[in-house]
Amino acid sequence: MRFSIEKTNLQSALKVASLAVTKDSGVITSSILFEMDTDGSLVLWATDRRIMVKVPASPVEGTTHGSGSFTVEAGRLSQWVKSVFEDTVDVEVEGATVTMECGKATGHFASLDSAQFPDFSDRLEGPEVLFEMHPKKLTEALKFVSPFIGDATTNNATANNFQVTELRGYDMIATDSRSLATFKVGAPEGEDNPLDFYAEGEGGFKITKDELGKLVKFIEQTCALSARVSKSGLYVVESDDGSLFGYPQTNLTLPKIGGIPQDLSEPEIWQVNKDRLQNAVNALSATADPDDVVLTVRAEGPEGGEGILTLSMKDALERHESVVEIPFTRTKTTGEKVAFRVNRVYLTNPVSLFDGESVTLAVSAGPEAKVKYVKFFGQTEDGDTRTCLVTLRMDL
Repeated sequence: MRFSIEKTNLQSALKVASLAVTKDSGVITSSILFEMDTDGSLVLWATDRRIMVKVPASPVEGTTHGSGSFTVEAGRLSQWVKSVFEDTVDVEVEGATVTMECGKATGHFASLDSAQFPDFSDRLEGPEVLFEMHPKKLTEALKFVSPFIGDATTNNATANNFQVTELRGYDMIATDSRSLATFKVGAPEGEDNPLDFYAEGEGGFKITKDELGKLVKFIEQTCALSARVSKSGLYVVESDDGSLFGYPQTNLTLPKIGGIPQDLSEPEIWQVNKDRLQNAVNALSATADPDDVVLTVRAEGPEGGEGILTLSMKDALERHESVVEIPFTRTKTTGEKVAFRVNRVYLTNPVSLFDGESVTLAVSAGPEAKVKYVKFFGQTEDGDTRTCLVTLRMDL
């Protein structure tokens, strides 16, 4: 079997396929499977036995001779292709030897038995399309909730359910039980929402944090106009060039979450400069014990006008209270002073996820509140709504 392929084409395909290979040399899952059909079409496959990636590639027209399959270790091949200089790579396969030439460079690679490579064909049959949307919107939703996906535990089955983000209706949701993030997928005024069909159905799209990072890279590298998400034996994301990213379905399910308004209906609505808030907390943490995370927040000021946000923490010896005051705008208020305590890390982590110099904070901290929290809130021109809710440690 022989064929030629443009080096840039091969490099792009290898970069995507390498998302699913393992690092241990000498096993089939550290290799990429090349399949050449009788019609001259070429496909690259890769898997770590959990994630599966399929990438079509285009041989130079008129250069294909024969059909079949072979494997090459992903790391070695990627390094070789990156290091050679000419524009075209000529490939020839004889038995278990793969020879590649690029200009004056010749490389020989060992091919493992292609029959050992896992076969995903039966798990890709009869897919049920869940939704299709612009790839930028899908990656924005995944990236926004990713920091709030919980970590695995060994002795708590309930907590293990926090290891996934789940698309419920129009909302991508993630929580680690301390903070809650939602990305409500919207649409510009007058346009259909890409999730209308999905929201009317049974839903079911889920993904864990480890798989999410690789999926985002796959979408960014392969999807230009659309990303189609289906469910068969796997969850499968298909790009507009025919590339596939598959990963197993999971039994993990986030708990039902209710009672938290997604609009701005809280009794206190504030506008706070992001840099000033972050710097104030950084200054206080510099004086505190490294293990101390309790931040006290006090707010006072008129509705619609500038107020003072006083942030404080005990010093390292807990003898004095370090204080930083920053201005803020109290766009809605109960008219009372507001005070609460919150984990400083949870309060500042979401700041960078929101656009603009200032961030909107909705506060539910009064004695009548059934759930006490601070909610970060933002809306985009594309109609998406981003919220991050931070539960309060205790009220004062």
